[in-house]
Amino acid sequence: MPPSILLCLLLFPFVSAFNFTLGQPSQCDNLTISWSGGRPPFQLLIIPPFNLPLNISIPANAFNTSTSQGFFQTQLPVAAGRRILVSMSDASGFGSGGVSDLLTTGASISGATCNTTAPQPEFFFELNTALQQCRPYIFSNYRGAIQPVTIQGFVPLGNIFTLLPPKGPTKFSWTANVAYGTSLVFVMTDAAGRHGGSSDIVTVGWTNEGTCLNASSPASTASPSSSTSSVNSPSATALPLVNASKGLRVSPGTIAGAVIGAVVLTALLIFLVAFCLLRRKRMNDDPDASVIPTPAFINNRRATILSTRRRNTTGHSVDLLHNTGSESPPSSDSFPPRDQYEPNPFIMPSEPSAANGHSESHDEFPRSPSDPGFSLPVTPRDTYMSRQSRHMSFAASTTSDGARRKAQMAGLTSYQTPRFILHTDADDESVDEPDVVELPPQYAIRKGSGRSPPRSNSDSRTPPESGSGHEPATLHGG
Repeated sequence: MPPSILLCLLLFPFVSAFNFTLGQPSQCDNLTISWSGGRPPFQLLIIPPFNLPLNISIPANAFNTSTSQGFFQTQLPVAAGRRILVSMSDASGFGSGGVSDLLTTGASISGATCNTTAPQPEFFFELNTALQQCRPYIFSNYRGAIQPVTIQGFVPLGNIFTLLPPKGPTKFSWTANVAYGTSLVFVMTDAAGRHGGSSDIVTVGWTNEGTCLNASSPASTASPSSSTSSVNSPSATALPLVNASKGLRVSPGTIAGAVIGAVVLTALLIFLVAFCLLRRKRMNDDPDASVIPTPAFINNRRATILSTRRRNTTGHSVDLLHNTGSESPPSSDSFPPRDQYEPNPFIMPSEPSAANGHSESHDEFPRSPSDPGFSLPVTPRDTYMSRQSRHMSFAASTTSDGARRKAQMAGLTSYQTPRFILHTDADDESVDEPDVVELPPQYAIRKGSGRSPPRSNSDSRTPPESGSGHEPATLHGG
């Protein structure tokens, strides 16, 4: 028979003709086994994971052939706290009675003592790869075994399957056709019947491959046979199968990552919404908080206007008599529009000048002739004097408008525009009126019969040096 066909036959679960039950195991006490059915001889295999299995032969008188009932007790040399698996066989084959659940050994009830030290295996083997569904699983380094070796896999509350590695190599790869989540214990024996020990309990890991699974795949049954015992009955219990090829299973790590990401994203959205609402509330409470004052300047360098969006509706008092450098900068509401206090030299006044008369009336504040920059035209009949008169009239008009506005802002009830009279003749009579300001007469320097161009006041007061060839200047009244 080809080895592949033999291997497939060995992988099919055994169908037992009997069931067995176990009492609660305890250290050095008698372990009670009872069963029904089967054919003698019977064998009992006790497997402490990661230790040497115990193979016990059951005597023939423990089974009543007329009733097909069996009963047997044996001392359990296993330390308290260790877990065990129990399997039973009859004449039909190895493991024909099935496999118990994993049972934990309790403390001794009877107080009996025994040697709980497990004997050493006769050879060893290694399992250095992860057991995963439909992935290769490696058995290696069983050099001390007499080949060929046999590997049995025990599924708690399930069945037993057998693997037959080829003779010669000390390494064997098996495709784990066992469903995800199934627990297993492996036991290896050699050709001489010696035991290489048992593996620890290993659990099949998850993968997205499921093509290797079929109805003959090893699996556990649904539940133990009773509350006081844990025995499997393969003939009476269907084997549940998991077909991973029909759909992928989501790993717990993926689910946890998705939940954490959703929580973090939700917290971030809540923070952003709260931040936006708080900022909008602050802007509504103080709409000018984000406005930066912008300095604006006029021709007077001492005055600085801070322009903001908030306008002050209260009035300001203006002191027209005191103007010191320590004054605080007026606000933008304290000044008239720029085009009202800054004269334009290219616009001529509409009122005719009175330069040809004996006196002139201007809306001008008085200035003393001793002030710096004060000068008067040489003659009222000169063209230059006419231009100066027009300029003074325009400046006086502009200044008068500014003074009138300041008076209005200061809250004055009555304001009269002052009149300025410039005398051109020393014999002019003075006018005694409250709003009239009289200016002294102007003088001209005459040389011979000709006219000299207008000069500054300093020139008219300084006599010429002797020997200069010029005649002395004569001062004339208008």
